[in-house]
Amino acid sequence: MSIVQDMIVPIFAACIASNALFGFVMFLINRNDTKKELLRGLAHDRIKHLCVTYIERGDISEAEFEELTKYLYEPYKKAGGNGTIEKLYKSAVALPLRTED
Repeated sequence: MSIVQDMIVPIFAACIASNALFGFVMFLINRNDTKKELLRGLAHDRIKHLCVTYIERGDISEAEFEELTKYLYEPYKKAGGNGTIEKLYKSAVALPLRTED
């Protein structure tokens, strides 16, 4: 083989391999973003449902308050929740505390 062939084949192979690796990395990144979006959407739906339930009932228990805040709303905000649920959340946590039976 000539020197040109000795140089072109490895360069060509490196380009193909790097494109494949780049495509795989982008696939993993996009898949992770999709999972985050799905989880954020599920959290949004659950927070909305719980807030509406508590608002319609007119009160919220201490356990419900803690679960809503600690396990749903705060992680939702950290995950990039866009704030559309904030008004409902603030209305729900402002409700009078219900005493446990």
